[in-house]
Amino acid sequence: MVKRTVTGILMALIAAPICVFSDKLIFPLAIAVLSFFGTYEMLCCIGMKKIAAVSVPLCILAFVSPIAARLVSSKSLYIIVYAAVFFALLLFLMAYQVFFPDKISLSSASTALVSCTYVITGFVSVILLRDVGDDGVYYFMVPLIAPLTCDIFAYFCGRLFGSRKLIPRISPNKTVEGSVGGMFFCTVICTVYGVIIRNVFEFERVLPVWVFAIGGILISIVSQTGDLIASAIKRQYGIKDYGKIFPGHGGVMDRFDSVIATVPIFLMLVMSFREMGF
Repeated sequence: MVKRTVTGILMALIAAPICVFSDKLIFPLAIAVLSFFGTYEMLCCIGMKKIAAVSVPLCILAFVSPIAARLVSSKSLYIIVYAAVFFALLLFLMAYQVFFPDKISLSSASTALVSCTYVITGFVSVILLRDVGDDGVYYFMVPLIAPLTCDIFAYFCGRLFGSRKLIPRISPNKTVEGSVGGMFFCTVICTVYGVIIRNVFEFERVLPVWVFAIGGILISIVSQTGDLIASAIKRQYGIKDYGKIFPGHGGVMDRFDSVIATVPIFLMLVMSFREMGF
């Protein structure tokens, strides 16, 4: 517990200045490092790290993609290129399986591509959300803080009121009561955050408070789902943690599994309401 607490404090101390200077190159560099290690951990988990034709291009893309998301001025162009690159990689892996069937199976190649695209897209979305506009500086913190809030309150509500197991075969300690408590407080925190941004800072381009409330509901659901997905993958491959980069917490995927799931959802929510003129 002490190790976990100390690591959490150190992580917060390192993350705080990086987030404060999120308009500088240090921010996408930090996200790129997390994306790289998250992808590498996933490849290790599914047993694909030694297949260079799979691991090398995916790890390169994991590091380059978040940085490119900041450097490319046209985000629409970036998204098109991003999708095209992964489609090209899909063709490459399928062709590789055809010509070298003894080295990799189609199911293994597909698993590697899908799982790593999931990880990389989550981290890339952090940069896209931060750069969605001048008000992006207020948005990107939501899917970083909200899943943590949901997790904390789900834990305490589960300990205090939990009696019915949520999905015991995947996560035996999670309860229905804890899940509901996490959803409730996550929504409240997101709504309060929206109120503060709208009224204290008086930033006119920020979306209405009710959008933050909707975001809180979605994030609370998706973050818990993302956590369960990550746990299910670990159980399927028989590992306890994805890595050991964060003592007491595990790896990047252990710490950021909920964030990876929620950022793309919140990005789409923000972009949709901005396009509608809110």
